[in-house]
Amino acid sequence: MNYELDAELAPAIAALTAQAAEAPAPARGDWQAVREAAAAGLAYMATLTPASSGVTTTSFTTPTSDGEGEIELRWYAKAGPASGSAVVYAHGGGMIGGSLDLYHEVVSWYVSQTGVPLLSVGYRLAPEAASSTTLAEDVFAGLTWLAGHASGLGVDPARIAVMGDSGGGGPAAAAAILARDRDVPLARQVSPASHGRPGPRHRRHLDHPASQIRRRP
Repeated sequence: MNYELDAELAPAIAALTAQAAEAPAPARGDWQAVREAAAAGLAYMATLTPASSGVTTTSFTTPTSDGEGEIELRWYAKAGPASGSAVVYAHGGGMIGGSLDLYHEVVSWYVSQTGVPLLSVGYRLAPEAASSTTLAEDVFAGLTWLAGHASGLGVDPARIAVMGDSGGGGPAAAAAILARDRDVPLARQVSPASHGRPGPRHRRHLDHPASQIRRRP
């Protein structure tokens, strides 16, 4: 079977391949070097994200479930009347890299295109994370925080979804399972697992599951 690379991604992939060829390969087990390389790649990809306008950001914090401190929650909203729905978002980075700042342009683009506000969760990363469930628990903490502050943000608690890009898809899916097991309402799970700069395909994906979040029967 032959596979054809999406023409929209081809230039970005070619540039990243050239960039990687010039960089020395990290030593086995050197997770710091892997994280630095991931950060460089994500920073480059952010430059390919279309510019967004009319999106505001507000930072909040919430305690972690293990009592080890707090995590940052960054709220993105488009100017104008609230849509009523919202998405709790876990950034990509292979669960070892990525950050709120590295995904700032991507999240802003999502919000500007859909009108659906997103709460980006600054979840802790491997290998510093205290346990194998830390990432999922941090995303779940973002979900419960949003549910508890929904009325003040113009959000219907029954219209909250959880979403993860790329490596964030795992923690997001696990947080959805925690919500199910702990009886926390969740409208749906969105997992585009996107790689590369946002484009029409991302918008089509978001237009269906995010902007049409509806109350469960």
